[in-house]
Amino acid sequence: RMRNPWGEREWNGPWSDSSEEWQKVSKGERERMGVTVEDDGEFWMTFDDFIANFTDLILCRLINTSYLSVHKTWEEAVQRGCWRRHDDPLLNRTGGCSNNKLTFLQNPQYMFDVKKPKDEVLICLQQKDRRATLKEGRGENLPIGFDVHRVELNRSYRMHAPQQKVGGSIYINSRSVFLRTDLAEGRYVIIPTTFDPGLEGEFLLRVFTDVPSDCKELTLHEPPHTCWSGLCGYPSLVSQVHVLQADGLAGHDSNGGRAMFWCFCIWVIVAPPW
Repeated sequence: RMRNPWGEREWNGPWSDSSEEWQKVSKGERERMGVTVEDDGEFWMTFDDFIANFTDLILCRLINTSYLSVHKTWEEAVQRGCWRRHDDPLLNRTGGCSNNKLTFLQNPQYMFDVKKPKDEVLICLQQKDRRATLKEGRGENLPIGFDVHRVELNRSYRMHAPQQKVGGSIYINSRSVFLRTDLAEGRYVIIPTTFDPGLEGEFLLRVFTDVPSDCKELTLHEPPHTCWSGLCGYPSLVSQVHVLQADGLAGHDSNGGRAMFWCFCIWVIVAPPW
């Protein structure tokens, strides 16, 4: 049982509407099956005819976001964006995939949080249907995909250097690409891209988590200059400290929470031997 989502034009081979094959099926059985003889886009065909006439099969996962359901529900975050070219690298949003190391991070970036120790995350990137622009020579889908990077818990500005990649989709010229993954608690950035740089288009990004993820686009490149910048100074260098091991720390504080500690860094500058 098939249906043309556009509602017009149907299969006219064996088992199509009014074909002689249906004469072998009783009226009561046809009614039970829901067979209709109308130009409504719905039709029937054999499996052999199906595999002979179709080349691709896409499975759609139905995601329950209703608060009234007794079954598992998902928190959905929706972001609309676009890939747009610009001569200024800070404003360009068509950087291409990670193969393009100099421009990859010029793409749109979206931050979200995983608030549970471990959570199943579903990410869907869908591009706008381009068939309406077929006459303009832009009717083909763009090859699209995305990467997911784990970042610092306090990150609120765009990435300018690659972080820890924890996942990503395939790149394909399909309407949508999808990723299901398990992520540890922390902050992450999704970078949706076209495969090649310089390609423009619009997209819809959806992130599904068990609890709200506070997903939002990162638009600022650096902290803004304020009236306090002249008095307190403005950041000129950003450093990252990765704690690989810590010994002698108590497991909990006196209130039963997580232990907190200060990390001191000593920079040693050694002159080269020449």
